Amino acid sequence: MPAVSGLKLLVVDTGYSVDTLRNRNLERFVTERDLDGFFEKVWTVYPALGSSPDDRGGSATIGPVSTAAIAPRHNMVEGKIGRFRSFVRLPALNFALAQLSLLRYVSKLIKTETITFIRADDPYYPALLGLLLARLHHIPLLIRVRANYDLI
Repeated sequence: MPAVSGLKLLVVDTGYSVDTLRNRNLERFVTERDLDGFFEKVWTVYPALGSSPDDRGGSATIGPVSTAAIAPRHNMVEGKIGRFRSFVRLPALNFALAQLSLLRYVSKLIKTETITFIRADDPYYPALLGLLLARLHHIPLLIRVRANYDLI
């Protein structure tokens, strides 16, 4: 079904990295976010590659923001847990620089792609990042709460 709305969605999610999606054949987890064509384009932001035990290790977790096409209307943006190899011994600073780099990249993406809606798939870090982006760009934000986190 072709997109009819012209709406574009940005999802901030810490669920799966690009490699994990592909290795486990979970691409549908991302591609279904367009709601059968309701959204013309969907960008998923995985903010901190290297923060999960499932993430590939080594050099892939440090460096600039990367993007990957998952499907014709679906792209993923991956931030890293570190921005510069020379700052490996300063992990907090390196993480902060990586997240600032991600914020800058996604802000440019929001402007160039004319993102119309932001969804955060967790009330913790993704919600914080989503709230910051939504306020900076005056875009509606939905925070998805999947479970009773206090009970869990």
